Amino acid sequence: MTTAENGEATTGEETTGGETTAAATAAAAKASSSLNVPSVTTPDFNNTTSASGNSAASSMGSLGSAVLGALANADPETLAAFVNNMGFGYDAEQGIFYSLMDSWQRDANFISQYDKYAAIFGNMRYLTTTVDFYYDGLDWRIQLWKGQYGPFGGGEVGVYTKDPETNDKLYNCADNDHLLNMYYDLYLTPNTYAVKNRFFYRDAWTGGGHWWLTGFKMGSVNPNEMVMSLKIRMRSRKMANAFENGLQTAGFYRGDATSNYDSYYRNDTEFYILWYHTGNRNY
Repeated sequence: MTTAENGEATTGEETTGGETTAAATAAAAKASSSLNVPSVTTPDFNNTTSASGNSAASSMGSLGSAVLGALANADPETLAAFVNNMGFGYDAEQGIFYSLMDSWQRDANFISQYDKYAAIFGNMRYLTTTVDFYYDGLDWRIQLWKGQYGPFGGGEVGVYTKDPETNDKLYNCADNDHLLNMYYDLYLTPNTYAVKNRFFYRDAWTGGGHWWLTGFKMGSVNPNEMVMSLKIRMRSRKMANAFENGLQTAGFYRGDATSNYDSYYRNDTEFYILWYHTGNRNY
């Protein structure tokens, strides 16, 4: 059992810092071959009403529908193999897909242009914000995302580094020596946040941490309305000071991080962040 920063007890049994193929297979088997795939629509992202009640939606692409239809009828082993080959595991209890520690995406690195292309070619529309800072000889980037990923609503926290002397644009996904402990609860709207009715949570607070903490769940969401309650731990006070400066540069401000949106609260090397509107849309 884990406890979120808002005092909620959770009973997820996800492993962190090293999810395995066997664990993902077992989770997929638990989901069973009768995995239900609901009909999914793409919302009007400029409409800031509740995502679940958006009536101006259009149907998702035929390719996505075909893939989902195939998965819906797949046996557990086939589903698990497909998910793992894509670099993800499946949490049957929450109904979410999540990135594995050593997924192939870890070797792909990251540049900012990926966000632009995600909207054009991947039908991914989200709000994102970056926290950049310098620490221990490296440029660090902590990037947050929340929004619509094809037929899924989801959120991400990524940890990236680069050598400022040799690299200007391309960030490396954090290696095992630069992982960070983090945890987040994701909510669909401020109203669901107010009553602590979360969409899902992701936990890498204990153990070795993570470099890309993600979750994707079937459904239509509005990136402009989603709320992420995040906590993240820096590796030292010096790093925490640099990260705090980066937070302020990104548009976050000191607050209680529970009732003040886009505020953060610091406790030594730990930060609690309530993210709502700070950042930019990729569409």
